[in-house]
Amino acid sequence: MVLWDSIKESARAYEYIMRLIIFIPTAILSWFPFVSDFQTHLLFNQAFSRRFQISMIFAGRKDQRNQIVFFFF
Repeated sequence: MVLWDSIKESARAYEYIMRLIIFIPTAILSWFPFVSDFQTHLLFNQAFSRRFQISMIFAGRKDQRNQIVFFFF
């Protein structure tokens, strides 16, 4: 029984250490506004780019990526 108790205590200590290493820095970083903006941009990047393309259509501008551009030096 002594071996099993020491294994349980080791697992509990490992859990506390991982909590400190992973969750506390994440919680601290989540208080900064730039991290929230970055996370929103990563999560909804496709929606942001789609909205940008739609706004270009409404403005009457063509998408520059579909045009062939030649550079002469």
